[in-house]
Amino acid sequence: MSQENVEIVRALFEAIARRDAESAVALVDPGIEVQHRGDIPELTGRDLYGYEGLTEVVATVTADFLEFELQPEEILDGGDEVAVVALQKGIGRASGAAVEKRLHQVWTVRQGKAVRWRIFKTRFEALEAAGLSE
Repeated sequence: MSQENVEIVRALFEAIARRDAESAVALVDPGIEVQHRGDIPELTGRDLYGYEGLTEVVATVTADFLEFELQPEEILDGGDEVAVVALQKGIGRASGAAVEKRLHQVWTVRQGKAVRWRIFKTRFEALEAAGLSE
């Protein structure tokens, strides 16, 4: 089952890369919980719920970019918890500058759907949350 969860998260990233919202939403539970513990002040420490919360996080993260890409570099199997280190690339809306940053996430998958998405500042925090501490 855990390899299936890795494949669900991989498919979610692939749908996002294709800008295929319908396929992405099909992999997400309508009651998804989003916990942002990253470094975006408007979101840090907030817990959001459902498609509305998910949409708010995505809109906030991408608002400052003319172009935005998110590519998984590592997808680590923790059973129901799938840790992801992803490379975010973009072109700043105001500056026109290229930006790259690594994001550290944990997706909780149950019954074929992402039910929780947690965003962390560090790889260590994400691995610890997924039960994959090094």
